[in-house]
This record gives sequence, structure tokens and C-alpha cells, in this order.
Amino acid sequence: MLVDKKYISTKFSQTKLKKRHQELAILYDISSDLTSSLSLREVLDRAILKVMEHLKVDVVRIYLMDQTEQYLELVAYKGIAKHHVQELRKILISEGFSGKAARTKSFIAQKV
Repeated sequence: MLVDKKYISTKFSQTKLKKRHQELAILYDISSDLTSSLSLREVLDRAILKVMEHLKVDVVRIYLMDQTEQYLELVAYKGIAKHHVQELRKILISEGFSGKAARTKSFIAQKV
């Protein structure tokens, strides 16, 4: 480790980081996609796959809030039957599980 008056520098190991901080590993993986020259669709699709891999879940939905902050719009998903997608396309932020997460700006998980 190099130490001087202002900075401390240590060697970086992605493997060790993932072992120490399992819960942050997914954010690290997704952030590498955000800095690449991928389209929004590609970033969202990769993010879904990484969430599924890290959290071991079968269904993932990504919503973006509209400009009026009245509802959430489904922009990417995996693990949902096509006939259920239409009813999930727009969700008012005053309703339901996803609306509550948006209102409270928090992560909410539910084991089914």
C-alpha cells in the first residue's frame, strides 16, 4: 500500500470485492454496463439478467417514472407471461407494491 499526505492507494481485486460485499456486487456489475456505449435497451436487458443472477429470482421488472411523477411505466422485464404484461404496463405511484417503492424511494422485496 502506498501512503502519502493526501491519498491512500491499494491494489484492486474484483474477486475479493465481490466476496466481501455480495450485496454491492450487482451494482458494480451494472455500473460497468452504464459506462459502455450500449443502448438503453441493452443496458436494461443486461441489468435484468444480472439482478436475476445475483438475487436468484425468476421475475424482474424495471419501471421508469413519467415526467409528471404520477405513474411508473414498465420499460423492461423478464419472467412475466406476455398476457400479464399489459396490466403491468403503467402503475400509479399511489397504488400497490411498486408504487410504494417509488413513493418512499426504497427497495422493497417480497418473497412469494
